[in-house]
Amino acid sequence: MGLPKADLEVMVTVDASRMGRKSKNSMSRLTNAVKNMSNGVRNSKSFKVVKAHEAAALKSGENDINAALADITRATQGGLQEVLVSMKVLAQSLAPKDSGRLRKSAFAVTEKIGGKVRGKVGFNIISGAVPAGVETGVDYAVFVHEDDSAFHKSPTQSGFLLEAVQRRQSSIAFDLQQAINKRRKKK
Repeated sequence: MGLPKADLEVMVTVDASRMGRKSKNSMSRLTNAVKNMSNGVRNSKSFKVVKAHEAAALKSGENDINAALADITRATQGGLQEVLVSMKVLAQSLAPKDSGRLRKSAFAVTEKIGGKVRGKVGFNIISGAVPAGVETGVDYAVFVHEDDSAFHKSPTQSGFLLEAVQRRQSSIAFDLQQAINKRRKKK
């Protein structure tokens, strides 16, 4: 499917697969060693005797790790969506308001690609899927964002998306981790 393209956007990518990669690799190596031994291949670093039920338990452990990685990826997507929505809300509050269309063109979306989660927050989608309630055709989003010479009634300002990102920058990693942990505990 892919993320939409917009006139004004910020993209974030999180590699959820890195969170559990060491455990998965260790379990896969152990499972392969067990398979090799049961096929008559001996390695001095491997076990000398492995019973069939132990090999099945190792495979079950590997399946449990794969399920946990899928859960982490799912939680990461939900967590990233939560973080991006809060950034979108802040950017909307900073965006100048005349007709309100600019603020209504704001969006926050995520997608999973393998073990990675990507997300975008921005204004005025120009191609791709448009989330419900998001307005399009706000061709002036970039102009309003970049026009430093225009007067804006406080707290609105030019550079509203950049300002939202900068204000949230120091807390993004923490907020994402909190959101992931909250989602994993719900399970």
